Amino acid sequence: MASRIFSTLSRTQKRFLQFGVPMVFLMIAGSFGLKEFTDIKIKRRDSKYQKLTREEALNVLPQREKNITLEDAYDEIHSKVDIDTWKNKRGPRPWEEPPKK
Repeated sequence: MASRIFSTLSRTQKRFLQFGVPMVFLMIAGSFGLKEFTDIKIKRRDSKYQKLTREEALNVLPQREKNITLEDAYDEIHSKVDIDTWKNKRGPRPWEEPPKK
């Protein structure tokens, strides 16, 4: 019975049944399969993180220091860096040969 039906189909219909139907089936099945894998991935990623309450989150954060003004920051940096004794070093130019050591 099946061979008689298959023999009455034209060549393009046979090719569609041979290649098209499996491809459409794999596309639909693949989308459902990918959906399941994506759901598993998202659930696993979400389970890695712990949700904190507001109080717990505030305890985790470091305590803020006092407000620092620009002048205070300048004085702190100025006391650490010696700007009076320095040497000017000339960088190599592209057209010059590098210095030999």
